[in-house]
Amino acid sequence: MKTSRLITLLLVGILVCSAITWTVIVSGLDWSWAVFFNQHNVYVKLSSPFVLAGMGVPLFIIGYQYFKMKKRNDENSRVQYWRALGAFVSTYILMTVLKVFTNRVDMEPFEPLGSIDFSHQFRFGFMNSNSWWESFSEGWPSGHTMIAVGMAIAIHPLLRSKFWRTVNVIYPIIVAMSVSTAFHWISDVVSGGILGVILGYYFALYKPKG
Repeated sequence: MKTSRLITLLLVGILVCSAITWTVIVSGLDWSWAVFFNQHNVYVKLSSPFVLAGMGVPLFIIGYQYFKMKKRNDENSRVQYWRALGAFVSTYILMTVLKVFTNRVDMEPFEPLGSIDFSHQFRFGFMNSNSWWESFSEGWPSGHTMIAVGMAIAIHPLLRSKFWRTVNVIYPIIVAMSVSTAFHWISDVVSGGILGVILGYYFALYKPKG
């Protein structure tokens, strides 16, 4: 796939995700989803380890693929490494850019939501959150979901074991469901998944030179 086509797909994807987010907010689904899990805190506690794994596992995979590439020195290992790395870096950059300009107000895990729906609150502009940390780590879309989905799709065609192919499908679903319990609005998660599919598909077709 040409880079120009990727850019077009991403622009369309961002517009589609924006429309979906607006629809979910207006429908009340974002708020009702958050209220349900806020009232059933046990799901939040159970999902917390998977939220942490959502950032740790991708870094582990990249490190593992790098050492496997160096050890085996074969084409499959080399392609797997560059696809995994490319998907991670591209999804991380895109989600960071979108977060720092949209600055969506997220709920805080393990804290009461209150009675007023604030799922519609965005603070558009460059780093308009309460802190630089919030601007880079919280908001729309879900980076956990985008990275998990993007990397899973990018490396899936090269996985030879049926077991690991199955794990590779289940993992991003678990991460997405986990972050939706109290760390992101469900529309953040859906948007991250859509954009992750686009970037993951691009790198699934990528063949490094040399």
